Amino acid sequence: MNEHDIKLRKLDHIFITLSKRVEEGESLLDEVALIHQSLPELDFNEVSTESLLLGKKLSAPLIVTGMTGGHPLSGEINAILAEVAEEKKIAIGVGSQRAG
Repeated sequence: MNEHDIKLRKLDHIFITLSKRVEEGESLLDEVALIHQSLPELDFNEVSTESLLLGKKLSAPLIVTGMTGGHPLSGEINAILAEVAEEKKIAIGVGSQRAG
């Protein structure tokens, strides 16, 4: 694919997620059943989700990964994702960087 086609395909991804129901799907995780084991003696205030990634302190072990590509419309989306990630102190990936 050339650069122009990649940008258009990434724009398709954005419009598909805005116009179609994409939250649901089937995966092997559907076969996993978690066994509930409560911990009533645990003080929730003593639990921390903080973690370190490459020496940086994160509020939780989460990374937001982008799939918006290099289309100009994606810049606005990526800016919003970056602002939220910074506010919540979670990591954000930069994607493949091939789309420019």
